[in-house]
This record gives sequence, structure tokens and C-alpha cells, in this order.
Amino acid sequence: MFGDVSTGAQDDLHKVSALARAMVTTYGMSEAVGLLTYDQPTAPFLPGAVPAPSRAPSEDTARKIDHEVQTIVEQAHEQVRQILGENKDALERLARRLLDEEVLEDSELQNLLVVQLGVSVAASARAFSVNSASP
Repeated sequence: MFGDVSTGAQDDLHKVSALARAMVTTYGMSEAVGLLTYDQPTAPFLPGAVPAPSRAPSEDTARKIDHEVQTIVEQAHEQVRQILGENKDALERLARRLLDEEVLEDSELQNLLVVQLGVSVAASARAFSVNSASP
């Protein structure tokens, strides 16, 4: 389950990379880069006006941004692996059930996860937080 690398995660990787980059360059969620925004075009104040050109970060700052983005993605990946590893038996039972039934309604899924498998969905969600912007 965890050892196989496939192309199926491409969209997930794209989204997590974009979110991590936004955390660093748009939302100022990196101590190493600071509370600034980078490479974001400014919308014009008046309709029809030309937007102000954006200023790309320096090479040094770009390297810091790339490093911070990579750190955030790697930390999130490790958190996900830990959560999935802790719940591997439950995931395998869920996968078998889905192979048998193909579709589970929300109430069935909640019952399977919480009651039968002992997985706390809320606890797992809390365990994975995106507050790891700084190493």
C-alpha cells in the first residue's frame, strides 16, 4: 500500500505544492522568508487600468522560497504517512469492503471507521495540521 509509486498522486502533488507555495509567497507563513508577498500581480484600482507589474524575488529569496515549500511538503508527507501507518489495518479493511460493495454511504463509512475499526476521524484530522510552515 505504501511502497508503490504511481502517477495517481500527480494532481494531489500539484495541489499540495501550490498550497505550500502560497503559504510561503502569499500568506507569509514562513519565518525564513518573512511576512511578505512575492511575485503576485496587483489588481488595478480602477477598471480598465493596467495592473502594476509584479517584481520577482531575488535568486537568494527564490532559493529560500523553494526550500521552504519543499520543507512544508515533506513535513506534510511525513505526517500523512504516520497517520496512514497508524491506521493501516483499518485502511486495508476499508479497501476490502469497498472492493466488495464499491460504494459506501456516508453513514456506513462513518460507522465502519469509528465504530468497527476504532478510527477517530476528528482526531486524525486534528493530527494533520498545516501549521508546519517553519522547520
